[in-house]
Formats: sequence, structure tokens, C-alpha cells
Amino acid sequence: MGVVYNRQAFTGEECQEWAGHVTGGGYVCLGNILAGEEVVAVMAETFEAPGEEDFAANLLAALTAGQDAGGDRRGMQSAALLVAREGGGCGGTSDFLVDLRVDDHADPIEELKRLYLLHGRLNP
Repeated sequence: MGVVYNRQAFTGEECQEWAGHVTGGGYVCLGNILAGEEVVAVMAETFEAPGEEDFAANLLAALTAGQDAGGDRRGMQSAALLVAREGGGCGGTSDFLVDLRVDDHADPIEELKRLYLLHGRLNP
């Protein structure tokens, strides 16, 4: 899922089924080899729904909803969360407010949530 001011998406004809995208007010949900169209639809719905005030937590909720809707047909292995804001990094030395990734885990989204909670404790 990407959140940008000027959003565009393209799904090529040679992608493996199911592949596609949904665009909304400043975001794009997209995927390749997904369980179905409902995966990106529920991600967009979750992102747009009132709920988490914390932007990164809202992105994690959308990832969770997409996984709960079937996610990637190949299963789970990795997940990442990147939130950038000008000067948002530690001491304003970078633009990366949150930059977390799980490269190999049986439940990567839950592990990403755990890391995000730790990140919040270390970076209040």
C-alpha cells in the first residue's frame, strides 16, 4: 500500500492472477498473485475507515485486513512499514519517521506490529 499525494497505478497484462489496484484519496493499494480483488478492496476500505489516529497503525490495520481477506496466494514471509515525513527521523536527521521490515517470519505482519510497538516505546 502506498500513500502519496499524486497517485498513479498500472497493472500490466503479464502479472500473475490476481493482480490489480485500487486508488483513493492520496493512496494506492496494489498487489500481484493475491487471493482476489477483495484483498485490495478491504485494504482500501480499512485505510479509509475512521479508526487509528496514528498513521502507521492505520497502515498496519490495512495490511492486516488484506491478509485476513486472503492476502498473497503464495503465503506469508515478509512485511514492511515505511512512513516518511520531512525531518521526521530521529533528531530530524532523516525523513524516515518509521522504517521497519520483517524479511523472513511465519507471521510477518504480527511481527511487524510487535516491532512497531517497540519502535513507539523507543521513539515517543
